[in-house]
Amino acid sequence: MFLKFLVVLSALCYGLTGWTESSYAAVSLSVTPIQGGSGIRFDRVLPGMRNTQEVRIRVSSNGDKQFQVYQRVQEPITNQKGQSLNLSAVEMASLPNSNTSGTLYLQNVDHLSYSDQLVYTSGAGGESDSFTIAYNAVPERLNDSGSFRGRVVFTVRTLGGEQSESLVDFYLENEAQLKTTIEGSRDRAVVHIKNEEQSRSEFIHFSFSGNGSREINIIQEVVSFLSNEMGEDLPADLITLNLQGTNTANLRTGETGISRSKTLLYSGNADADEFGLYFKVDAEKAKQVNAGIYKGQIKYTIEAGGSRQEVVMNVEYEVPPIFTIDVTLPPEGVLFGRVLPTSPAQERQVAVVINTNIHKPYQVSQNMASLMTNEKGKEFDKKYFTFQVDLSKTQKGRTPFAEDAPVDAGDYPIYYSDAKGSPVTFYVNYKLRSYPEMDSGNFVAPIKYTLNQN
Repeated sequence: MFLKFLVVLSALCYGLTGWTESSYAAVSLSVTPIQGGSGIRFDRVLPGMRNTQEVRIRVSSNGDKQFQVYQRVQEPITNQKGQSLNLSAVEMASLPNSNTSGTLYLQNVDHLSYSDQLVYTSGAGGESDSFTIAYNAVPERLNDSGSFRGRVVFTVRTLGGEQSESLVDFYLENEAQLKTTIEGSRDRAVVHIKNEEQSRSEFIHFSFSGNGSREINIIQEVVSFLSNEMGEDLPADLITLNLQGTNTANLRTGETGISRSKTLLYSGNADADEFGLYFKVDAEKAKQVNAGIYKGQIKYTIEAGGSRQEVVMNVEYEVPPIFTIDVTLPPEGVLFGRVLPTSPAQERQVAVVINTNIHKPYQVSQNMASLMTNEKGKEFDKKYFTFQVDLSKTQKGRTPFAEDAPVDAGDYPIYYSDAKGSPVTFYVNYKLRSYPEMDSGNFVAPIKYTLNQN
């Protein structure tokens, strides 16, 4: 099957317009476009249109010598930019049964060539004949746009050595056909946003060619905003966009968020260009976002002239689960130095920060393997070593130790989160009071905090 192809041919010979015949040769030929006009002419090659031209070749013979007809491209067919036509974009084939005698070649589809291509062989008696060749332009194989001009040479040769030529103009007008690519750097259809440096992160690669000098705009529009399985959206300012390319004048400058409204990313009139769209995550803000995989879709529209192309990319961002406890001691540690029976009470404060985004209730426990003892194994009376959990009204959750209580041995919860497992910051205030009967020495006991889900 022939693809649509348009070519214009005009017969030229030694700079003179017209079909060339030799009235003195044993054989002569003429080439006539069936659609009329001059030469093989494709005035406009477009996808989806019929791009076929046919020529009728007539061979007159006044002798009894067998002859053959050949075809070749005389010289490179070029456009106004000097770019050569891809000859494989012009297919050709002889039409079966279009001759009355002899043998037709090119029964299978071939393409134009700079070498002689055998088209026809007459019968042994060299009888006059005519036949038809069809040419078809394949838009998908045309690499460049513009007006391509050249000439095709038809030659008839007898077995005795006589020959005659006819030069036919070839013309093909190929409008700029925009070719675009929008795909992820690792996965064509999906971009996995990560908390990485730009040089190592995934991105969306944009490229286009064949635009000519038309104005071209690339627009971004959110189809569905990134949300997790619970329907929660990412904060609008968590992820920002950064464009990187060579033609920076055509790119949107500065960082911008993933806006729900249309965003113009690129505007210019280059024939070809490419750039990358990177996603940058605010790592600090990400710590405040609920854990889960957030998925969304973003549509990219390319407008050039009257054409419009759209590509929808899937975008994913995974917020890893966070469940940590951070304990900050006073500069000197929980150390009560130089305690005398008459010394006033001493206090030390420990800050406890719980970071979590998994939304499950949890508890913080305090563990002391044994009461404080000195080198002689004497215990410090627990009535005089107490603690109290300071939980402000702005913090969620509860504590059973809002008032002073002895620091007892064992493992016991000192804080319970709310049902949503909200992050929290609270303080544990330790107080040590002296008493007359206390033994001398260094009293030590390790205290440990543990974080557990309920």
